[in-house]
Amino acid sequence: MRLDLQVCATLENLTNLHLSESDDWHFKVKCTQCNETSENFVYFNLVEKNKIEGSKGEAHYIAKCKFCDRSGNVEYLPNTWKTYSKSEQWQTIASFECRNMELVEFNPGMMKAQGTGNDGDTHFDDIDLSKETDWAGFDEGADQAVGVYEFKS
Repeated sequence: MRLDLQVCATLENLTNLHLSESDDWHFKVKCTQCNETSENFVYFNLVEKNKIEGSKGEAHYIAKCKFCDRSGNVEYLPNTWKTYSKSEQWQTIASFECRNMELVEFNPGMMKAQGTGNDGDTHFDDIDLSKETDWAGFDEGADQAVGVYEFKS
């Protein structure tokens, strides 16, 4: 099953909100066999692949359900990664092929963005959305407040 990860947020004086492909992407997963959802977030990046046991294939995340023992995997679909730049609009930021599991909850963690003032010279690499859906900061170069509000996935 193909899954498109879509997000929506209000951006104030920011653009290009993103995780890079090499960052850890955090999800809760659900087994499609027994419908049990993981208690904890699992994580993987979009660069490193692992060999699927008993197969010639590879995937970015491979796990066995602790309830029914069925194996599943998630593979990032190449060239689908995008930054979020359309404030207050749903936008796909990555797509995944899921086998025997679903990605059911996304935790963005530490994201990055670019300020819109001073020709976008200011970069913010520490936007922590792991526990709160809002983040505010200040762009010293542009002398303006910046923020991410009501982040949803």
